[in-house]
Amino acid sequence: MQPFPAYFCSLLQSLGRRPSSGRYRPELDGLRCMAILIVMIWHASLKIMRFTATSGITESVDNPKVAWIPDGAVGVALFFFLSGMVICRPFLSGTYHTTKRSLQDFYRSRLIRIVPPYALVLLSCYLVIGVLGHTPERASTFEVKQISPAASLGASLFYLHGLIFSSPPRLSPPGWSLEIEMQFYLIAPALIVAYLALRHRMSRLLLGIAVIIGSVVLRLWLVETYGEYGRFRWTLLNYFPVFMLGIVVADLTRAEEVRPSHETLPDMLCLGSVLLLLLPGIFRHPVGWTERLAADAATLAALVGLYYGVTRGRIANRLFSLRALTIIGTACYSIYLTHVPLMHFVGQLFFKLVQVGDYPSAWSLGLLLLLPLSLIFGMIFHILVERPFVQLAANRPVPEIRGIAIRS
Repeated sequence: MQPFPAYFCSLLQSLGRRPSSGRYRPELDGLRCMAILIVMIWHASLKIMRFTATSGITESVDNPKVAWIPDGAVGVALFFFLSGMVICRPFLSGTYHTTKRSLQDFYRSRLIRIVPPYALVLLSCYLVIGVLGHTPERASTFEVKQISPAASLGASLFYLHGLIFSSPPRLSPPGWSLEIEMQFYLIAPALIVAYLALRHRMSRLLLGIAVIIGSVVLRLWLVETYGEYGRFRWTLLNYFPVFMLGIVVADLTRAEEVRPSHETLPDMLCLGSVLLLLLPGIFRHPVGWTERLAADAATLAALVGLYYGVTRGRIANRLFSLRALTIIGTACYSIYLTHVPLMHFVGQLFFKLVQVGDYPSAWSLGLLLLLPLSLIFGMIFHILVERPFVQLAANRPVPEIRGIAIRS
């Protein structure tokens, strides 16, 4: 049996993304790491605020205690942008065609990779809440909406919770974004094939820009008509411009060989884009269509600038390609699935045992506890649960680490 340090190093080396086609782009996993960290910091801050509140009523996300922390939705927007790019690339390279077999392979790969880990998390939460009868304290999905755990489970398993109940899933609140992602997968092949039907790149660019502008205008109209928390909020309509932007950027950059520049402009653009992306998350409830339009434009511009800066900036490319960040980015789906239940359970227990007088101290202690634990647990879930399905979807053999088979 090999020494633990050597085994641990071998395990770390085995982690990371192995694309089925094309060259691996580590900086994209670095961007996924950034996205999941934004989401985790937001959710941890909400948990800490609620567990340290003096009242028994779940406090609002607009509480001054978290006013300066960017909303996790900006991290989700970054995820959706990258998803649009990743889904589009196999169609650009010719990996997927319009044949029935290719479409079956596309949907088979998506379903095998995504559905089983999510279903396991849902069923585990249902076992604790629906069967054992444990009710999470100060959980917004249990104080705002009265939906039975069984009904919530059924709707969530079919990715229909937002459409049916107009609210995030009770058992796994972050699942609202997975439902939107699944809606995108349903139309992505037809959408991308129709987009690529135009042979000239400039024509496709103009079409893509027109679709993005049109979808932004539609989104603004829906908000003005039905309110910010209207039923459309939990549908693809609310984030379609971001997905479409990913498709357009993938098309515009597919023939380019990415080489970081020695100029400082891309690095400066990357830093500015990070700050610009976080702004809509801080000013999370713009008033009036002009402010909403400015927020949408800032988000879209920040995503483009961030991608350009990370792929072209010498310092930014090195930073976002760091091994530690790419490993987290590779496991971001598992971390996303598991971090909220873990944060709620650990945070609830911790702040019952440890009395903290002020929110800044509670926030600091809570982040030091919840973030590392969530990353570790998510990584374990990734190795034991997600990666076997990734390998199954790609029809790959299970790799070995110095003679030891690893389920990955």
